Amino acid sequence: MAADVFETYAVSLIGAILVGALTLGGNPAAIVYPFVLGGISVLSAICGVIFVNVSNGKPATVLMGGVIASAIVSGILFWPATHLLFQVE
Repeated sequence: MAADVFETYAVSLIGAILVGALTLGGNPAAIVYPFVLGGISVLSAICGVIFVNVSNGKPATVLMGGVIASAIVSGILFWPATHLLFQVE
């Protein structure tokens, strides 16, 4: 049903893993990082869906609010994940 969406996600994930492995080969966090961001994105998408379900208003406005809520949650969670995985001394 949504095989093309999954295929696009899988190809993008593999590409990100390859770029990380080839550019930062000695750092295992470079391989884990795309998976962490994908997991955070799933959680923020769930938050966006919840936002849409509890909101009242015009459909277009509510859907855009869900996208914005998801982006804000992702942005907030990407920052500490990045700093935890790639600690600069």
